[in-house]
Amino acid sequence: MKIDEIAKQLKGKRKSISDLARFVRTQTDHNPNYTLLLGAGCSITSDINSATDLTREWRNELCETITDIEKQRAYLKQEHSDWYDPAREYASLFEKKYDLQRQRRMFVEKEVSGKTPSLGYAYLTALVNQNYFNTIFTTNFDDLINEAFYLYSDQRPIVCAHDSSINSITVTSKRPKVIKLHGDYLFDDLKATTRETESLEQNMKRKFSEFSKDYGLIVIGYSGGDRSIMDTLTSLLKSDEYFKSGIYWCIRKDSEVSEELRKLLWKEKVYFVEIEGFDELFAELYHTINKGEALPFSTISVSRRPTEIVRRLLLM
Repeated sequence: MKIDEIAKQLKGKRKSISDLARFVRTQTDHNPNYTLLLGAGCSITSDINSATDLTREWRNELCETITDIEKQRAYLKQEHSDWYDPAREYASLFEKKYDLQRQRRMFVEKEVSGKTPSLGYAYLTALVNQNYFNTIFTTNFDDLINEAFYLYSDQRPIVCAHDSSINSITVTSKRPKVIKLHGDYLFDDLKATTRETESLEQNMKRKFSEFSKDYGLIVIGYSGGDRSIMDTLTSLLKSDEYFKSGIYWCIRKDSEVSEELRKLLWKEKVYFVEIEGFDELFAELYHTINKGEALPFSTISVSRRPTEIVRRLLLM
């Protein structure tokens, strides 16, 4: 389902980026009131293939002569129902292409190796420096967020990619926190398949719930494609104790809205924001919150990425 159809069904749920900037800027004692959840869509302009791109590539390889997407899905569902799950397409195809966890880790490492954070990450770290955000959850395996802090910021975040170490992270810590919900490409225990993403590790889930008591949530670049996070969100939304500042789900104009996400958007305290992309969103948030102020970061960093997105954003 496209976002225009969702907008017709849920007119009161639509919020603008200006609305989002206002909510982020409204703080008590200059403390952040939102955490971030970043998905694979945030890495596209850093030249990392999205889950959608990889899914399309793998589906084409398996279907060979069939080119229509819906016919491909129907074929896979009919001929390979033992492993193919259209609701978890990326995860089921990933496991089919790479049987073993070590193989999947090596594939991910090859995909993310040598990539440089796009300009959106510069705006994001600048907002972290201004204490508008402090905690970043991510489903991504890449190291772009941590790398962005080294490129664009003097702060060094706490990075947690293991369930066994998550308990050391506290809600009250002022140091930026990056929490990798599905692991890191450097380790074999990353979670990518349907079975592996059925549920969050217990400590990860507990810590995510803990942050959800004190913060709202802004979701960018994540389609809601695995049960571990969607089930956790659905469960927490049943209580008034969680997400008191709401959940704001940022959706690209040209993207498909999954059935799981559509159901979530019907719930109280959940809204959607239409965006052009990750870079554009954080550029606009920064400029709106800072009333048009220029981003203070090295022009050397910009010159390393002579892309159309950089040129376009610098003219904003």
